[in-house]
Amino acid sequence: MTGVPVKTLRYWSDLRVLVPDLTDRFTGYRYYSDENLEDCRKVIEMKEMGFTLDEIRERDDLMNLAERKLTETREIIGNLKRREEAEQVSAKMEGLNLLIVRQAAETGQLYGSVTGRDVRDAVRDAGYDIERRQVVLDQPLKEIGTYGIRIILHPDVSRMINVTVARSVEEAERNAKAAAKAAAEAAAAAEAVVAEVAAEA
Repeated sequence: MTGVPVKTLRYWSDLRVLVPDLTDRFTGYRYYSDENLEDCRKVIEMKEMGFTLDEIRERDDLMNLAERKLTETREIIGNLKRREEAEQVSAKMEGLNLLIVRQAAETGQLYGSVTGRDVRDAVRDAGYDIERRQVVLDQPLKEIGTYGIRIILHPDVSRMINVTVARSVEEAERNAKAAAKAAAEAAAAAEAVVAEVAAEA
C-alpha cells in the first residue's frame, strides 16, 4: 500500500490517523479500501511537509467535523426551502372547496365510500400534486355532507380544505345555499341577542 510498511500502517491505525475500512475482530487483520489508499497518500504528503501525526489526526477530525456541519447546514437549508414552498401552496389552497359525486340512498348513506385516495385525486384535479399519505382521513366517508379534511404539506405546514360529498353538482349547490342561508340566519339571531342585551344594560 504505497510502500508503507505493515507495522507503520498498524501504528497509524492505532493512532486513528489512518483508519482501515474493516478490521477482522477475530484475526485483527485490517482491510484497506481505495479511499484508504488515497488517505494514506495524503498522510505521506503531509508528513513530508513537516506535519506530525497528531497534527494530521487533528486536521482530519476538523475536516470531518466541517463536513458534518456542512451536511447539516445543507439539510437545514433544504428543509427551510421545502417549508417555504409548502407555505406558498397552503396560501393558494386557502378556501379550497372540493366536490366528490357519489351515489347514495335517500337516507344519505353512500353506496360505497370516499377514501383518502379519492380525496387525493380530487385535490390533484384541483391542481395540487399531493400523495395519499398527506391526506389526514382515518376513516372513509360514508354519508353525504361537507367535511373538513386536513392536508399535510410539510411537517410544520398543513391546510384544512372542505370536501363536499353529494349525489350531483346541483345537489351540492342546493346544500351550499341552504347552509349559507342557515349561517346568515344564525348570525342575524346572534346580533339580535347582542343588541337586546345592550339595550337592557
